[in-house]
Amino acid sequence: TWLATLHGVIRMDPVTRGRQIFSTQSAGDRRILLNNVYALEEDNYGRIWIGTAGGINIWDEADQKMYAITSNPTNGLITNYIARFTKATDGSFWVSAWEGGLFKVTGDMRDIASLRFELVGDFGSEKNVSGANAIWAINYNELYRIDLQSFRNTKVPAFSAVANKRDITCLYYSKKGSLWAGTLNGLI
Repeated sequence: TWLATLHGVIRMDPVTRGRQIFSTQSAGDRRILLNNVYALEEDNYGRIWIGTAGGINIWDEADQKMYAITSNPTNGLITNYIARFTKATDGSFWVSAWEGGLFKVTGDMRDIASLRFELVGDFGSEKNVSGANAIWAINYNELYRIDLQSFRNTKVPAFSAVANKRDITCLYYSKKGSLWAGTLNGLI
């Protein structure tokens, strides 16, 4: 079990009740860029992606090694303020960054040094999910569908009618194919 906190990451073993702390004060390979952690996701290689206000850390359990990725002109990431990681239904991996947008991760996922971030749109928030061959994202309380292949984004007017200008706090895409939106006053 992994927990993101404003004081780093806590990894807990529910059987042994043991725990590991990953923070800016941790020794050696358990050190992360910043303690403000907002996103956690496991990739297809068993590595844990840690999204902080200072960039991305990737913990490789097999090699007991921590990698760090920060924004720079070479990799395409334009901000370090990471909001969410999303594994899409087609196996692709996405990064959402506040004040930066939504990025598709490209390159060889096995080789962290080769990773690049392709900007897809101005959907930089924690409010996105994957389902039905798309990324579904909230931008200013409006729902958009981003096609996984073409990256074309389409506003969903039917959602706006149902949402009726309510603040959207989260999204969930169910295994049965339903998109749920949480608001301050209930579900849509």
